[in-house]
Amino acid sequence: NYMAANAYKFQDVRATPAESPTIFPLLEYSGYGEADRLGGRWEGFAGFRGLSEKENNDNIRLSLDAGYVLPISSDIGYVTTLGAKIRSDIYYVDHETEVLSNGTTLEDGATGRISPQLFGEWRFPFQRATANDQQIIEPVAGVYLSPNGSNSSNIANDDSTVVEEDDTNLFSTDRLAGRDRVETGSRVAYGIKASHYFSGSEHVEVFLGQSYKITDSDRLASETGIKNGLSDYFGWIDLTPHKHVNINYRFAVNEDDLSPIRSEIGLSLGGDSLNFTANYSNIEKTSAASSELEEINLSLAAGFDDYGTGRAYGRRNLLDNSDGGTIEAGVQVVYEDECFIFDSSFTRSFTRQTDVDPTDSLLFRLTFKTLGEVTI
Repeated sequence: NYMAANAYKFQDVRATPAESPTIFPLLEYSGYGEADRLGGRWEGFAGFRGLSEKENNDNIRLSLDAGYVLPISSDIGYVTTLGAKIRSDIYYVDHETEVLSNGTTLEDGATGRISPQLFGEWRFPFQRATANDQQIIEPVAGVYLSPNGSNSSNIANDDSTVVEEDDTNLFSTDRLAGRDRVETGSRVAYGIKASHYFSGSEHVEVFLGQSYKITDSDRLASETGIKNGLSDYFGWIDLTPHKHVNINYRFAVNEDDLSPIRSEIGLSLGGDSLNFTANYSNIEKTSAASSELEEINLSLAAGFDDYGTGRAYGRRNLLDNSDGGTIEAGVQVVYEDECFIFDSSFTRSFTRQTDVDPTDSLLFRLTFKTLGEVTI
């Protein structure tokens, strides 16, 4: 089970800043029941959010979800997961304007939605083993069914404006990160994973997948970027040729012309005593709400003894524009024993915006493993 309470205040540092919201409070609770005699579990979610944009839109949201998930394993090896969920959101809204540019009339007061969903997922791993290695090929598919609609223009979209479709949420019941919009309608997702494991820790794993949205939703597509019909192709390659070497490549390519949309390459060299990591990301701009990105992250970490570690790191923007250059660099030293963790770090931020200049920050964090933490 999980429970959290948060509050947020944002500052817009663009040349023409917009009104930034204040979120207070943001309360969330997520719980899972014990497995029943069939192996299924009940799950629930409750949340409350207050959002204010001063002279712009204000709203209060109360959310309640309930669901049941049942995994079924067959005698021949395939695994089927069946589930049903119902999601409800109740809003009290206060709009700045009463009529949108397209003529839609907005109403203040209480509004909400109830969105049920049925889903099923299927996996069937095929394994071949020899004396020194093994290969696994695993096809996977998912079907997600819910009524179309449920995204009223009377509810402002404050937390689901940009959705990144990728391999991590391909088989999610709802690919939207927030709750102001819900992914309704029906879709299918499918993919295949192939793996080869050697006698040691060496291995290679490959995944490729795609989804197809059966019912179109032009409003959801325009507001979040989720495509109607066929999605792009998503996948990854994970290669470990030696216990101290790992290479990871994640990608997305356009389903029409196979042009690259996103490329992320990670390299890790070394072990616990000395480790070097490098991560390169290149993401194309695919919608008006998204941004182009090309950057590299470098880190060198070392273990002093059983209790102490140190790390030097840096991040650089590789775009050939005004935002190019080093983003941040810093060092970190951590001491950890059976009782507490002492974490100290120094970071130099090179970001320069309208009201933001490059800054230095020195952070100390003391965590008692059985009590909590203090940050200075």
